[in-house]
Amino acid sequence: MKHIVVAGGTDGLGRAAALDRLAKGDTVVVIGRNPVRGAEFLAAAEALGGGDRAHFVAADLSSIAATRAAIAAVRARVTRLDALVLCARHYRSERLVTAEGFEYTLALFYLSRFVLGYDLLDLLAAAPRPLILNVAGPGSGTGQIRWGDLGFAQGYHGLRALSQGGQLNDLLGIEFARRAPARVAYVLLHPGVVDTGLSGDYDPEMAARIEAMRVGAQSVERAVGPILDVLDDPPVAPLTAIVQGKVLDVRGPAFDPVAAARLFDETTTLLARLSQTVGAVER
Repeated sequence: MKHIVVAGGTDGLGRAAALDRLAKGDTVVVIGRNPVRGAEFLAAAEALGGGDRAHFVAADLSSIAATRAAIAAVRARVTRLDALVLCARHYRSERLVTAEGFEYTLALFYLSRFVLGYDLLDLLAAAPRPLILNVAGPGSGTGQIRWGDLGFAQGYHGLRALSQGGQLNDLLGIEFARRAPARVAYVLLHPGVVDTGLSGDYDPEMAARIEAMRVGAQSVERAVGPILDVLDDPPVAPLTAIVQGKVLDVRGPAFDPVAAARLFDETTTLLARLSQTVGAVER
C-alpha cells in the first residue's frame, strides 16, 4: 500500500488521480479549500470501498500558514509518503494580495508547492521509491520571470502571472533535485489542455477564451493517463519533465540551474521575512 498526498485533489486531474489510487488500495490524503467538494470526494471514496483510506484536509494553499497547518494534518495521518502530487491552481483576472502579503498566484501556484515539497521531505525519504509529481507547464524557459517583481505589482495580467508560475515550478524542480536525496524523484508534468473545472475568477474576456479552449480540450479521463503512469512507476532520474507524454531534455537551455539556485535563495528570503513578521506580531 502506498501513501499519497494530492494538493488540489477535490476536482479535475487531482481528484481523478486520487480516486484511481484509492481504487488500487492506497491511502490518499487530499488537500483542498472547499469542504463541500471534500465531502464529495470522501463519498466517492466510500463508494469505491476506500472510505477508510481516504482523508480530506481543508486548507487554502494560498496561505503559507494554512499550508503548514495542512502539512501538520498530513503528518497526523501518515508516517511515510510515497507520492506528493501538486495540482492546486486558481486563475485570477484581477490581482489579489493575500493577508500574508503575497500575490495570490505566486502564493498558490508556486510558494505552496515549494513549502509542501521541502517540509514533507522527511516523510518522502521514508518511502522506498518516493516521488513529487508537480503538474505545471515544464520547458518554457525563464523569459516570463520578473525577477524584480515576482508578485506583478506593476502590469499584472492573470495569464502572465500563470505563465511565470509554470516557469518558477520548473526552477523549483531543478533545485529540489539538486538538494534532495537522489532517490526522491521529481517530475514536472504538463498533460495539455484539459476540460476540467478550470478553477478561476475570470473577467468576461477571459471567460470567453476559456469556453473556446474547452472545444478541443482533452477529457479528464484521457489526460490523467500520464499522471497515473508516473504514480504507478516513478522514474529513477532525480528530475524528469513530461509534456503531453513527451519526455523533455532537462539539461537543455529551458532548465537553467543558475536561475534555479537564484530562485531558491529569493524564495527562502521571502519565507523568512514572513516568519519574522508573524513572530513580531505574536510577541
